[in-house]
Amino acid sequence: MKDYPLAPELVGVTSWVHSIPLEILKLRGKVIGVAFFSYGCGNCQRFMPHMQAIYKKFGKEGFVFLGVHSPEFEHERYEIGLKSFLMKYHLSFPVAVDNNHMVWKKYKNQYWPTLYLIDKQGRVRERHIGEGGYHRIEHDIAHLLKEN
Repeated sequence: MKDYPLAPELVGVTSWVHSIPLEILKLRGKVIGVAFFSYGCGNCQRFMPHMQAIYKKFGKEGFVFLGVHSPEFEHERYEIGLKSFLMKYHLSFPVAVDNNHMVWKKYKNQYWPTLYLIDKQGRVRERHIGEGGYHRIEHDIAHLLKEN
C-alpha cells in the first residue's frame, strides 16, 4: 500500500459549533472527512449542503464529517454569520472555527472548498478540491469504510 501521510491534528481552533472539541487521533477507527470552507464563498455555499447529505448517508456506517471554517474575509471571522449560514443550509455536522488559519496551514490547504478524506488509521487518502464530483466522493468514502 502507498505510504499516505498522517492527517494533521486540528490545532489552533478558536471554537467549535455543534460539537465539543474533537481530535483526529481520538477518531482513529473511523473514516473522517475534513472540509475547509468559508461561508461567504459561493462554491462553498453549493458544496456544503452536498456534504451534509453525504454525512447523513454514511454517518451510521462510521463516517465522521468535520467542517473547518477558515474565513476568507475579515467579516467572516464573526460566528454569528457562520451560525446563520449553518442554519440557512440546515448543516448539523461539527464545525471547527479556524479564524487564525492554523488548521488550514497544518493541512497546507490552498482552496475553498477542499475535502480531505482520512482513513481508519488516520492517514490522508484523498483530496477533493472545489465543488462537484459528489459521486466520486461517495465512492471514495464507501471504499474507505470497507477497508480494515
